[in-house]
Parts: sequence; structure tokens; C-alpha cells
Amino acid sequence: MTEFVIGQIYNRRRDIHDRFGGQRQSGIVTPAKRPAVFIFTGRGRRHGYDDEWSPDGTFRYFGEGQKGDMTLTKGNKAMANHAVDGKDLLLFEMLEKGEIRFRGPFNCAGYSFESGKDQHGNARKAIVFHLVPIADEGAEIEPPPPLPAGASLDELRKKAMAAAGPAKESSRQDQTRPIACVAKLSVNMS
Repeated sequence: MTEFVIGQIYNRRRDIHDRFGGQRQSGIVTPAKRPAVFIFTGRGRRHGYDDEWSPDGTFRYFGEGQKGDMTLTKGNKAMANHAVDGKDLLLFEMLEKGEIRFRGPFNCAGYSFESGKDQHGNARKAIVFHLVPIADEGAEIEPPPPLPAGASLDELRKKAMAAAGPAKESSRQDQTRPIACVAKLSVNMS
């Protein structure tokens, strides 16, 4: 079992890829047979990505694809479907020399297609995911209710993720401040 601590620095190769696998060069990593999607931010401007915090408290995360229009395939699809697929969405910030800082677990509240530039400066449609932190660092979280007799936490987690459904496209005009989450999903990787 591995646990990531918000704010702690890790080594991307050793602590992510050597332990869990997944694409080593991508900003969206989908390790096989692990219940997580690892996403990395902090070095994308040269490729046309401009991840940032919004005034409403969401994190605007640009999808993958360096040239041409982005599509809802591969890592982008994994992000949009992380909840229905039963996978945690874990955000890391790229630092220096392979170091990464864990920024926490997030939920994908939706996505939009926006005009932007690709790595060659050509106009394109980019997918921007609207991510909601599951809990702010240091936030008080209401404890979950007791489990029903005979139900395991894993069973209940799977039911909750399935009920969430995949993220949907949203328009920037329709966005409102996200509702705060009351329960934190497990960040444990077994």
C-alpha cells in the first residue's frame, strides 16, 4: 500500500512509474491495473498548455495532445471517465530533475473545448478539464457514516464511483462554483 501526502515531494520515475507503470513522457498517466489516473502540471506552456487555478476554486487542466485539435481519447478520456471507471485522479506538480510535488486528489467536474495554440503556434481546439479538489489541505472533513452491516468499503466505493458517471462537456457561461465535497476518496494504492 502506498500513500501520497499533499505537499510532499516524490521522484516521478521511482515513486510513480517504477511502482505503478504508465506512460513515462505523458502529462496524463494511466497505469494498467491500478485504480488511479496520475496527472502532471507545470511544464506545458511550450506545448500550448496553460494550466491554472480559476477564481471559482477549480483547476483548469489542459488535456493531452501537442499538435492539432485535442480529442476525447486516450488520457483525456481516462480523465473524463475516472469516476465511473473507479479511479482516483491525482494531481502532481513538476519541479526540477524528476521531482514532483503531490497537490492532492481531484474530481473532474466537466470539460470544455476552447480555442488555443498548439506547440507550433497553430490555432486549435483544446480540451480544458475543470477539476475540483476533493478537500483543501487542512480542511475539516465530515466523517463518513458507518458502513451498512456486511458491506465493505471497497464495494461502497465502487457503487459511489459508478453512480457519479463520466464528466460531461460544459460551457464556460454555465459554470458555477463547485459544491464542496464532504468525503475524501482513498488515495491509497494497493
